[in-house]
Amino acid sequence: MLAVEAIVETVRAESAPLRLPLGQQSVERIRAKLTKQLADLDAVQERALATDRPAE
Repeated sequence: MLAVEAIVETVRAESAPLRLPLGQQSVERIRAKLTKQLADLDAVQERALATDRPAE
């Protein structure tokens, strides 16, 4: 499938995503970035959640 076909299909879809990565390299880079962000979140999750105010 050509990039232009993927874009047209996506735009015409009932629920189009905000972003459309095109190609394997784009998908791999986005996945790597998100995996890193999840690891960073996991590392600070306990501390982050400890800042919640008690429910009233």
